[in-house]
Amino acid sequence: MKRRSRSIYALLALLMAAFTLMPLLEATSRAAHAETTEEARTRLLGPGWDSPDVIRLKWVTITTVLASFGGHPVLFDSTVMNYLGQPTDKTDYLTLNDIIALKPEYIFQNHVHLDQMRHAAKIATATGAVIVGAEEHCNFVKRDAAVKHLPGDIKCDLIRDANGKAFTGLDTYASPVQPPIFTPWGTFGKPEAMPPFMDVTAVNIKHTQIRPYPGSLVGNEGYQPDVSPYMKTPPTPESMADFGLSQDDEGGNLLYVVKYKDFTFVDHGSAGSLDPLEPGQQEVKDALRKIGADDQVDLEMGGIAELQNYFNGLIDERRYSEQINPKVFMPIHHGNWNPPATSDAHYYYEPWKAEMAKMDPARRPDLCFLVEANRATAFNINPSEWAGSNKGSITPVGGPDCYTGS
Repeated sequence: MKRRSRSIYALLALLMAAFTLMPLLEATSRAAHAETTEEARTRLLGPGWDSPDVIRLKWVTITTVLASFGGHPVLFDSTVMNYLGQPTDKTDYLTLNDIIALKPEYIFQNHVHLDQMRHAAKIATATGAVIVGAEEHCNFVKRDAAVKHLPGDIKCDLIRDANGKAFTGLDTYASPVQPPIFTPWGTFGKPEAMPPFMDVTAVNIKHTQIRPYPGSLVGNEGYQPDVSPYMKTPPTPESMADFGLSQDDEGGNLLYVVKYKDFTFVDHGSAGSLDPLEPGQQEVKDALRKIGADDQVDLEMGGIAELQNYFNGLIDERRYSEQINPKVFMPIHHGNWNPPATSDAHYYYEPWKAEMAKMDPARRPDLCFLVEANRATAFNINPSEWAGSNKGSITPVGGPDCYTGS
């Protein structure tokens, strides 16, 4: 009996040692085999991502979207964290180092706020990714890199209007008007050096705003306060200082239209007011209508719960989508990015469906709703399926399909 007991104890000791050493062995294995760029891209975007006939789209967090067009990975916005004030540069599904390892070729920047542009300088200096945006976007990344003493050059590709003038902008979330020295609302522009693998157009729109217009006062929709992010990853004095003091100069707000083969993709993290009383709303509305006038937009990814979350509800984004008229809509800039003033993404599902029901049925898109679990998903799209009025498939890779309420 004693001999058997000793054998059991010896076995338990071996098992405990194995569990203790396992993380060390895994770390040693990773060190022995450093992940290549191609391996990082395959891990994050899924097998087959580099086919010339494939688009992959992956919602990273807030407004940051990782995309690949025919094997060319790019970013739309550049913040990698679950919530503002978080001390670590990661989400529940990937890290800033993962994005750097993947080496995106371009960063298409919406505007300069820490929920959109917190890590642009770190990514660009480490990977050589080209910053695409307005003058203020480029200037901010250069300044941020200098302040943080980041090694590496910043390469910028400015958006320019038809006359060759670079886009510039004011803080539109604070001011309803645009002084004439800045790019007018609704202006179309192109990168000065077009990416060789796709066509890109930018439109100067407005940031979401809290405006007390009688037709837009609806309050918070889907709001369920949640402070749990502060418990999981408590902020530090340094992260709170960064949250409170940096990246508060918007520098204009851009919507991007990407055409790759037979697929047209629209991305905008913000949706400024289109209320009839808002200055400049008609110019923005006219521009949005023009985007799909000749070739219907296939997919729109638009922000549904930025500043409008607090006062104007989901009305602004519904008005944007009505004008753009996409075949399919995916929401971004929802989720619990600013606790406790925001909520987990699924709380916005029913309110957004109800808002979409107000659309003209002829211009109402299909919905592929995203929640936090979808950040594990790279959605696969075959452009050849979307030509003309055709509506192709959007297939999940590596994670759950579009959220349907359960």
